[in-house]
Amino acid sequence: MREQIGNRVLEVINSEFNFNFEVTQETPIEDLGFDSIDHIELLVELEEEFDMEISDEDYDKVILEGKKVSDLTDALYTLLDL
Repeated sequence: MREQIGNRVLEVINSEFNFNFEVTQETPIEDLGFDSIDHIELLVELEEEFDMEISDEDYDKVILEGKKVSDLTDALYTLLDL
C-alpha cells in the first residue's frame, strides 16, 4: 500500500510541476525548489488525489518537515491510517 501511495505522490509531483528531471522517492525536497505558493499547490493536489483534507498541523509534517519525497509519502501513509 505504501508503494501505491508513493507512486501516486510521484505522479502528482511529476504531472503538476515542470521539472527538467524526474522526481523519485529519493529526491531531496529541497531540490524541488518550491516556494510557498508551490507548497500550497502541492497540498491542494495531494488533498484532491487522496480525497482528504490536510490540517495546518499535518501540513507541516507532510510538506515542510520531510527531507526527501519518501518522507512526504510516509507522512501521507500515516495520515491515511492504512
